[in-house]
Amino acid sequence: MASTFSELGIELMATGENAGTWGTKTNANLNLVEQISGGYVEQSIAGGAQTTNLLVADGALTGKAQNRIIKLTGSITGNQVVTLPVNMENFYIINNATTDGSGTPTVQIKAISGSGATVTWGAGEKGFKILYSDGVATNTGVFDTGFSTSDGDVTLTGTQTLTNKTLTSPKIGTSILDTNGNELFLLTATSSAVNEITYANAATGNKPTFTASGNDTNIGIAITPKGSGAVVLDGLSYPTADGSADQVLSTNGSGVLSFVTTGGGYESVQVFTSNGTWNRPTGITKVRVIVTGGGGGGGGCPNSFINGAGQGGGAGGTAIETIDVSSTSSTPVTIGAGGGAQAGGSTSSFGPFCSGPGGGAGVNADSMANPPGGGGATGTGGDYNLRGGNGGGGSKGTVPNSRAGGFGGNSFLGGGGFGSCGNDGGTGNKGGGGGGASSNQPPTNRGGGAGGDGIVIVEEYK
Repeated sequence: MASTFSELGIELMATGENAGTWGTKTNANLNLVEQISGGYVEQSIAGGAQTTNLLVADGALTGKAQNRIIKLTGSITGNQVVTLPVNMENFYIINNATTDGSGTPTVQIKAISGSGATVTWGAGEKGFKILYSDGVATNTGVFDTGFSTSDGDVTLTGTQTLTNKTLTSPKIGTSILDTNGNELFLLTATSSAVNEITYANAATGNKPTFTASGNDTNIGIAITPKGSGAVVLDGLSYPTADGSADQVLSTNGSGVLSFVTTGGGYESVQVFTSNGTWNRPTGITKVRVIVTGGGGGGGGCPNSFINGAGQGGGAGGTAIETIDVSSTSSTPVTIGAGGGAQAGGSTSSFGPFCSGPGGGAGVNADSMANPPGGGGATGTGGDYNLRGGNGGGGSKGTVPNSRAGGFGGNSFLGGGGFGSCGNDGGTGNKGGGGGGASSNQPPTNRGGGAGGDGIVIVEEYK
């Protein structure tokens, strides 16, 4: 009975055959087993699109498919097909070490016939794969076992991409690199570290969080730029150094923030009720002044008009103005005096900026039935120029206690004096007009009330 051969070319000797050559044939078989187990061979597949068959040589060491490790070489310019014999169950370590002559050709491993599974190195893909040939008759399949230096299998020295892998507490050295091998994060280890950064993603409508965490109860996060660089958050560039006390952050409108001294905030007030000089305090850049003139005096009631009534005096006018005083160190302040009986008030002023004229005087009682009161004055030079109230005309009559002097006009800041019944008129307040007088029986001279002195209020702002 003649010898037969296995699918991998090992000679299976029949009983009683090959007398005297068993040693030679057995050694040949052992050499072939060794080659099948760990043999290495190179196969060039250089050139354009083609099919290269890896075959088995029965009883010989020349079959390329009878090696464990096969290196594919050559410059390829078209897609390559490399076949293995059918009906042969084995596994191979195949290294696609070809170079791309033009384009990025693929390399496919399959059975020489049938429609079994195949394995392909994609366009531009190189490196090792461990393949298994299942030896199924007619439709032998070739399968990728999952190890590949190009498909992401991890090796000690290789560079692989991990996809859908869970790493639990991995220990990373000093840096994390991007896909180009450039530094993305540098890590500095602290031997006794107890605090760290926790990053949490978020569901729809919520914000991811970047949080300091660790053993300490209260711990911040330090962000330090390099050199003269700045911290930029959401397009806003923050200062690289602290500002002075009481300064605030201000934007230039182009995303750059800086510390500035605040302006426009109320700081203090000065009130003038007599002539003086306003001196600008340090840091004050603006003032709002309220200037009210003196009120006019009220009219009296002489004994010749015992049934008459004097007029009330008019109120002083008021000017209100906001002034930039950054270049003004001081300015004179004038306070208009209130007018005496039957005398007009005087003008108040804040330097050359604005004025409050004095109110008009009320006149004495006379033969008029209801004489008009003194006129109120109107401020000048202000952003707002307000008129003081007119004095009242008073009322006269022959019935005792039915007559009364006119009331004084009200100013922006003060009230007018009361109109009296059988007495002197009341005194105005803060630019208010004086009240008119009336007389009763027996005949007595009654004097009009004095107008209120003017006032200047200076509100100071930084």
